[in-house]
Amino acid sequence: MIEVHPHDEGCVNDEASFLEKIFTGLANFIAWSHIFNHPRQHPVRFTVSWATVAGLTVCFILFALSPIIDEVVIPVINSCERHLSPVEIGVVVLAWLSIAPVFLIPSGPPIWLAANTLPVHVTFCLLLLGGLPLAVTSVYLVGRFLFRIHLVKVANKGRPRFKALLLTIREVGPIKGIITVRLALAGAWASYICAVSEEVDNYFLYAVLSVLVEAPFWTISILLARELDNISALLKGQDVPLLKIITITVSATAGLILTTGGFFYARKIYRQRLNRSNPNV
Repeated sequence: MIEVHPHDEGCVNDEASFLEKIFTGLANFIAWSHIFNHPRQHPVRFTVSWATVAGLTVCFILFALSPIIDEVVIPVINSCERHLSPVEIGVVVLAWLSIAPVFLIPSGPPIWLAANTLPVHVTFCLLLLGGLPLAVTSVYLVGRFLFRIHLVKVANKGRPRFKALLLTIREVGPIKGIITVRLALAGAWASYICAVSEEVDNYFLYAVLSVLVEAPFWTISILLARELDNISALLKGQDVPLLKIITITVSATAGLILTTGGFFYARKIYRQRLNRSNPNV
């Protein structure tokens, strides 16, 4: 069982801390999210929610993505390239990936910066061998040694879905559990969940599995980031070389397949655990 030990209770203020509110919000989101609700129980809500998400995503890609790339992302990248050396860019990228995930800030910007300013082989080495391990490590260590007691309190406050997510790791074992949680949640959230589990006490096992699960997604992100200008041109109806179109199409399709496959695999494992722990959920 995941529980707060008596000697830990005195260390925690009775009033809800800021961190507790954050992770309580995550628990409430998981309770609402249809990632963890079976469509047979709520078919209308399930269909409407996914249709809404799909519609908003399509509208964003068609009408907002190109202006954001042209007017925000590319000018910032060009400015960094003019004012920073490749070594300085590498330092900025690694620093971002070491610190930002702790505060749940996305890892996209440093990937875009590295992919569009550094040689392709340097980008892959920097991000997959340096940035990704730093990102999963920093969040895990902070969660393990600073936030753990707050996360445990949230799990103990009668939220079966959130607690089942944590207990999934214990039931299926650390290897399958880490993979499941990483496929079910975004990177930083998954690292915080793993940091709470008593089963994930081997840092090296956690780090290796996390990197292996995240590496394909980061690889696709790098490939797509290198084509930002071509993606913008396609959305505006401009001519783009056939090879670039193939690269974008294959990368986007692979990303969709990985995300969808991982989503349904993690959802299946989670639902099995949730049904056993609380049949009424």
